[in-house]
Amino acid sequence: MAVTPIRDDNYPEPLVDSGRGGYGLWRVVALGLALVALAAGYAMFGDHVPLDLVMTFVGLLAVVGVFCLFGLAAGLFRFAGSEERRTTPHAIVDSLPFGAVVADRDGRISYVNAHYGSFAGALNNGVPVGVPRLFAGQSDASEAIYRLSRAAKDGRSAVEDIRLIGGLGGSQAESNRAFWYRVGVRPLPPTEGETKPKVIWTVEDITRDRDNNESAFRDLQRAIDYLDHSPAGFFSADARGRIQYLNSTLADWLGYDLAEFNSGQLSLRDVVHGDGATLLMRGRGDGEIRTEIIDIDLVRRNGTTLPVRLLHRAARMADGELGETRTLVLDMTSAPDTEEALRAAEIRFSRFFNDTPFAIATLDSQGRIIRTNAPFGRIFHWSGEEKSLELQPLIDLIGEGSRDRFARAIADASAHRSAVEPVDALLSAEGEHAVRLYLSGSETLSGSPEQVNVYALDMTDQRKLEAQFAQSQKMQAVGQLAGGVAHDFNNLLTAIIGFSDLLLLKHKPGDPSFSELMITAAISGRCAPMWCSSSRW
Repeated sequence: MAVTPIRDDNYPEPLVDSGRGGYGLWRVVALGLALVALAAGYAMFGDHVPLDLVMTFVGLLAVVGVFCLFGLAAGLFRFAGSEERRTTPHAIVDSLPFGAVVADRDGRISYVNAHYGSFAGALNNGVPVGVPRLFAGQSDASEAIYRLSRAAKDGRSAVEDIRLIGGLGGSQAESNRAFWYRVGVRPLPPTEGETKPKVIWTVEDITRDRDNNESAFRDLQRAIDYLDHSPAGFFSADARGRIQYLNSTLADWLGYDLAEFNSGQLSLRDVVHGDGATLLMRGRGDGEIRTEIIDIDLVRRNGTTLPVRLLHRAARMADGELGETRTLVLDMTSAPDTEEALRAAEIRFSRFFNDTPFAIATLDSQGRIIRTNAPFGRIFHWSGEEKSLELQPLIDLIGEGSRDRFARAIADASAHRSAVEPVDALLSAEGEHAVRLYLSGSETLSGSPEQVNVYALDMTDQRKLEAQFAQSQKMQAVGQLAGGVAHDFNNLLTAIIGFSDLLLLKHKPGDPSFSELMITAAISGRCAPMWCSSSRW
């Protein structure tokens, strides 16, 4: 397919284009030399050439000449002038926003776009120089240029970012400023008539991009510094409870060296007291994302507790699963003295509520879980999965054998009856996990969905001890029965042995009954003293 020339005065002419022009000139010269050789041969050997052959050759030349004239008039051919020899590949290279040099693997240049000439030192007496020579006087670029030159020799692609103080021009006004250049080389596919493979060198000034990146990095560093030295602690954890980040303030409070901290090294269970980690590793059942206020104790590295208030927010991924959390930590030991007594009492109760070893939850009128403390989340887990208990019906978490009694207890508690029978139940997730539930009516507040208080005691260990005790009682009864039977049987054997001895004393060995008596004595496990020897037998 022919390449259509393109002409556009908006793009400057290339500095060097030895591709098409050189080949066209050599073709014309070769054709001229061939015609001269033919004329000289005819002059020397014209007498030996038949006239018909000469006329035939002249006729062919005339036909070719006329065809070329008609083709030129019809636009099939055109003269490639310097102002209109830009083809589509050349236009692509000329339109690049950075310098480009096409050369063979030995460095001989065949095409250079105009943008390359804007670099200081790219022209030597008006002639473009190769990219390795452009950076030849820069010691900071020597290693990178060497690697790029080796890649060009081997026909490989390579890119290097080069930092030069003062730039390629090295002007006095900008002698202390750092300039960045992105230099690359890649092989070009071979073309028709090409004797040596070519590569394209690119040189791009990326100083502005680097400055923008460094400015953004400095802004990020300042933001991190502000966060690290804020008067409040901050940490972030993933859905598995592994701490991904904590600021310097929180690290100081907990006694950890921030320089030695690695993402995922600590978990919430390492820094949160008791079962409080379950409060931070749960999501809302309705999928809503909101900020929760949790008063809890953190554990310092030395084992002491630190009362804090957490402003906790859990993100949610696109698939609905819990993502990383964002938690702001306030040190309540340094709370201002002017804090209201009611708020202080609320904080103390919240700590007591979450640190108690008893599982506590509040339910709405339909038996769905509204609030829980940390031990409740530990006991009523869903087969080991960290799923939210919020807004889940508590009746779904217990075995079917206790659901009717639990429903009646819910109705009695909602009616604020004074005595509500406790409910012993097995958890539906684990058949061997037993709990005892105590229910009572909650104080009804305007707009509050909490109607029932539930207190759960983990009875699993007690049930196991009761089962073991019952089994031991059964084994003891079986042992006593076996002992009594053995004692009675021993009494019978004693009587048989005694009477057998008496009969053996009265009967001699020759007596017909003597052999039967000896067999009876042997079966009883004893023979008469005077008849035990084989001589008497």
